[in-house]
Amino acid sequence: MQVAHLEADRVSHIFRVIAAMAAEMFSLIPSEVGDALLIRAQALAVAEDKSCELECHAMLISYVNNRYLEKVYQQFLDGYVSYVILHLKKDNQESAQLFAELADVIRQGRRDEIGQVMQRYFLSLAEIMRQHMKDWESAEA
Repeated sequence: MQVAHLEADRVSHIFRVIAAMAAEMFSLIPSEVGDALLIRAQALAVAEDKSCELECHAMLISYVNNRYLEKVYQQFLDGYVSYVILHLKKDNQESAQLFAELADVIRQGRRDEIGQVMQRYFLSLAEIMRQHMKDWESAEA
């Protein structure tokens, strides 16, 4: 992966756009799979392997059942999102909680709340990235 120079103030904007796209895509997920998503979120809470969070994303997008959207979403994941998840995050607790909330919202058919959950999830990742960038800039100075 080639990483371009990124200014810290643009990180939140990038992650908000990803969140909006995810919300639209995840609104297509049938409510019947909410229980399976909840089980995955609970597994994430106790997982040691950081890639488990990426597996949650893969499971979510598989339920959208649209190969083109799956590829587009995967391109977003392969960039900054994966970097934060695999290299910067300390644990999975907040993500597991938000994925469980997402599963519940999907299961109950409350589609209008998916966007809020996705914004909170992706902005939490953005904040980790922003903090990392600030720490790195401070170390360089």
